[in-house]
Amino acid sequence: MTPALALLGFLALVISSLAESKQPPNVVLIVTDDGGWADFGFNGCKDYATPNMDSIAKEGVNFTAGYVSAPVCSPSRAGILTGRNQSCFGHEYNITGQRTQGLPLSETLIPQRFKKLGYTTAAFGKWHLGGGKGHQPFERGFDVSYGFISGSRGYLAETLKTPRDTDGAWRRNGKPEVEREYATDAIRRECVDFISRNSGKPFFIYAAFNCPHSPMQAKPGYESGFSHIENKRRRTIAAMMKSQDEAVGEILAALKANNLDGNTIVWLLNDNGAGTYAPFDNGPWRGNKGSLFEGGIRVAFAARWPGHFPKGAVYQEPVSSLDIGSTSLAAAGSKDLHGLDGKDLQPYLNSSDKTAKPHESLNWSYFPAGAIRDGDWKLLLMDGKPVALFNLKEDPSESSNRLSSDLGKVAELAAKHVEWKKTTAPPLWRADADGLVNGIRKIHKNP
Repeated sequence: MTPALALLGFLALVISSLAESKQPPNVVLIVTDDGGWADFGFNGCKDYATPNMDSIAKEGVNFTAGYVSAPVCSPSRAGILTGRNQSCFGHEYNITGQRTQGLPLSETLIPQRFKKLGYTTAAFGKWHLGGGKGHQPFERGFDVSYGFISGSRGYLAETLKTPRDTDGAWRRNGKPEVEREYATDAIRRECVDFISRNSGKPFFIYAAFNCPHSPMQAKPGYESGFSHIENKRRRTIAAMMKSQDEAVGEILAALKANNLDGNTIVWLLNDNGAGTYAPFDNGPWRGNKGSLFEGGIRVAFAARWPGHFPKGAVYQEPVSSLDIGSTSLAAAGSKDLHGLDGKDLQPYLNSSDKTAKPHESLNWSYFPAGAIRDGDWKLLLMDGKPVALFNLKEDPSESSNRLSSDLGKVAELAAKHVEWKKTTAPPLWRADADGLVNGIRKIHKNP
């Protein structure tokens, strides 16, 4: 090779390297469904292992005070995908009428914002944000989508010769398909294939797994590996979570195989607190899914971005699922975070100022219940009236109601919550109105 050709080759490598360093990060958002806080190894799961999901926290950040904006699936996902508190646009309850209810079309979704930045976007798995005209994922900013629009479906392979045109049917960009693989494996397959086909340009993947949501169906043969777990239903959870962890491992491996792991933000988030229909482990937190106690809204939450997020960090300040959109868009170079309720977490994760906090307070509305966390204090309300006050630093399990002993703090937090409520909108629908409202009251009574 002549010196001139060698020089040209060297310059090409330099230019390629510079171009790669300037390429904005890919974003992979992995959402699990209804798992308990301690059903993940990085939060202390004791009866089975989740090494691949743990690696995200080990190589990045474990947000031990990570919250979602709602205690049930659909509104939580509406918040995640808009970066706005869903109560501010009336998406306060679960969707039950997939064809008549949906995330309002007036809302801009995070993938739509990414597309303006030149990203290719994909959604795989559970949708639960509406299936009527204009509401499906391929109509809401995703270039590619494969999954189902309902809130749940079976995991086992389809046995029909033709796909059923139902809300639980698998759909590729809106068109039904027959799926032959275990549901968790199918979502994993789509993610891995998308990464391989789009490795040369920035992308955003919403990997919305339905695991370990009901129905409780493990991959055939997997439960035999957990004979040490006496509770048979807990054994099923362990087997389902093994499939989930394998799926995450293959997604991470695909990033590495395509030389993308160093320039990809990977988020791992559970959508709400532990389901009540199976022996999930919610760790130290009181309550479950459907509750505004910690157990309904404090979730497994981790993220990694090598060289940008600290490695092996445990971040204890309250953060929100709404922060995922703001942080990811800011990292992608967006100068327009207008209208988003989340915060860009980058300055806080990398700050030497340990007193800096992303949020002064966080608020929730799940009518007739409401809640606000402000510092270490949390106020629970019912029908707009304070019913319980907890100091989470001293009492993380919310066992000691200090409502009558700290009246000044009650008044302070109640006033802040009332101001926040002024920014919300009336619920757009209410499924089984009396039954749902009475159920919420029952969950939160006698705190």
